Amino acid sequence: MKRIFLIFLAVLMLGPTLAACNGGGKGGAGTTEPIETQPPVVEYALPEADLNNEEYVFMTVWGKIWQFESYQSNLDILNVDLMKRNKAVEEKYNCVVKLEYKDDRNAFLEAINSEMLTQDGAYDVVMVPNGWGTGIGGYFVDLVAQNNVALDQPWYCQQWNDVATIRGRLNHATGYGSVEFMSNTSCTFFNTELFAKVANGEDIFDVVDNGDWTLEKMLQWNTDIKNDVNEDGMDEETDTYGVIVDGDSGRHLMQNWGGRMILKNPGEDPVPDFYYSQNILNFEAMYNLFNKTEGVIDKKTYDKSAAFFCQNRALFMLSGFTNSKMLRLGGMSDYGVIPNPKFDKAQADYIATNSGCTGFSILRTAQNLEVSGILLNAYNYYSYTIVRPTYFDTVLKHRMAQDPDSSRMVDIIMNSLYIDFGLFLTLSSCKRASDDPL
Repeated sequence: MKRIFLIFLAVLMLGPTLAACNGGGKGGAGTTEPIETQPPVVEYALPEADLNNEEYVFMTVWGKIWQFESYQSNLDILNVDLMKRNKAVEEKYNCVVKLEYKDDRNAFLEAINSEMLTQDGAYDVVMVPNGWGTGIGGYFVDLVAQNNVALDQPWYCQQWNDVATIRGRLNHATGYGSVEFMSNTSCTFFNTELFAKVANGEDIFDVVDNGDWTLEKMLQWNTDIKNDVNEDGMDEETDTYGVIVDGDSGRHLMQNWGGRMILKNPGEDPVPDFYYSQNILNFEAMYNLFNKTEGVIDKKTYDKSAAFFCQNRALFMLSGFTNSKMLRLGGMSDYGVIPNPKFDKAQADYIATNSGCTGFSILRTAQNLEVSGILLNAYNYYSYTIVRPTYFDTVLKHRMAQDPDSSRMVDIIMNSLYIDFGLFLTLSSCKRASDDPL
């Protein structure tokens, strides 16, 4: 029964990602003055080419469109730089980049399969949503073999390159070309006002720096702060909680605590393994946390978690950077940002993960593989030099992280990011991956 339960729980937790103070006194309202950001220094020269003002098509799905062009729900400063990025690619190579999107998953996959049959060369670059199982199946060319795709440069996620390369092939690259690479990274928000009530002289940032921010420590503070006023087990406006979790928290914690659904080390073939020892420990800990711990409340979605957190009714919110937008809209100002907790003190480092970002690929039917490689690489290069400074330095490290210590935590989180091999591969395709990396 235990093994069956663990498999069932694993499927629930993985969801769409299977296909990484003294009373809180250092927090505060932060500053609102604009800051100057500088593009990172990159010792790299994009290859030269003149594409004679020809049109090239980048294809994705509607739900990802906000990362690639101006969109009404984006921050104005992000929209400006998205358009700057797109224009930079076009001006560099004297071309027109057309963004084409499909309405949903079925339409996206139908377009790819249709292209495999007709071989029309309709798409020059494809931006693939995570977890859609397209990494295996013979759709895409090997990016390692594309001389114009500089995979060793910082605009690509090197950890992903290492773990997702199968027998020398890499079909998807991800990194700063996808805003979700930053926005969907896991973190913990804490309420500085409530933390002051349980701090007992401790500085939460020192706890993180000393490696003592663990599940046990979170549960200790949860016990100290939780208050079921009527002791009736019902959620009422006067009750206070220690921890809010949502639909992504299980997937985050699974990897934050060193779990791996598909074991894949650089140079090795992928192997599904639900019974990896850390997985079993993680499943049991998560089940107890979500179902048997008083003071922990599951709000299911990001927006409901944020709305609840804005009521000053919870000490911690296990979420992702993207939820900072909901906190701003909800008028929440007294919060700080730290990594998600370690499993225990034996875990050497904090591990951040990502609940979903976009991969960049080239269909093997593309009309000119060399040009597709040039454009894919330029798009990611200009994302790193134009979009990243705005979103990472201004939005995340200044607007979201409202104090210097939280800003420093953002760096710690991003530097510890682990994207699971299963992000672009499903379990069903994993066996095929070990047999045939195409």
